Amino acid sequence: MSIEKVPYQVMLEQLSQMPKEEINRHLDTLGCKWDYDQIHQQLETTYNDLQVADVIFSNGHIDDCNSCYPKSFIDEAVYEIATRESFSFTHYGIIARELEQAMEQHDVTKQEQIFRKLLKLAKQFSLTSMEGIMYEVNDGIDLLSYLAQMLDEMQQQARIERTYAKKIVDFIEKYGKVFTNTSPFTKVMLQYEQAQAYILLRSSKGEQMFKQLLKTHSDPTDVVLHYGLAYLDDDSKKTLKIFNQYQRLLDPKSESYEEISEVKHEIERRKNETA
Repeated sequence: MSIEKVPYQVMLEQLSQMPKEEINRHLDTLGCKWDYDQIHQQLETTYNDLQVADVIFSNGHIDDCNSCYPKSFIDEAVYEIATRESFSFTHYGIIARELEQAMEQHDVTKQEQIFRKLLKLAKQFSLTSMEGIMYEVNDGIDLLSYLAQMLDEMQQQARIERTYAKKIVDFIEKYGKVFTNTSPFTKVMLQYEQAQAYILLRSSKGEQMFKQLLKTHSDPTDVVLHYGLAYLDDDSKKTLKIFNQYQRLLDPKSESYEEISEVKHEIERRKNETA
């Protein structure tokens, strides 16, 4: 008969206070072949702490029948060791948990700090794309969605405090230097964000970036949309001017075509209401 298990949250609290010897005892009871020090050694060699736990489960017969803790104690023990011990980098699992919390709290400053930790980690381990990290870790966390959400929130903050626009520009510059194999889709998304930030900073680089994208991007309609939207909050007349100026480039088959029509309609509606 299986021993009654300690509730998960209680397990986490107990684990955080548990001495090394006691952690070893519970790891052994669960059938883990590695002790605390061996797990520590493995964590020295990889950024992916989740992979260390996977190897433990793959290389041994893990059974919690004789333990007061569930099998997840092993995952959490690996995380605890990664957190408790000193390393020259921050492991992915720690970054992921911190990032999820910061996203839930909509704490833009913290989000940027955590993403910069990820960039530092990637540089140290010669990881050349965010997409590659997501593929290798495969933990269900969509880092690119988090990235887009963070940049969107930073853009909103930048309309109140221009220093955020400079932060966007600098962050994307750093991102491009570390992640040299970024996918074309992500690269264009970052170019849109950076160009918009430059426009908020009243820099000519924003216009230059959008005009260059009009020449190189496979969907110029999408570029025209983002180009116009970059001015929408501050100068809707400029938005209409851009839409009309590049009318000849618009493709009705593009997903962005209908959105441009909707934005134009909304601008005209607001203009008529204030007339």
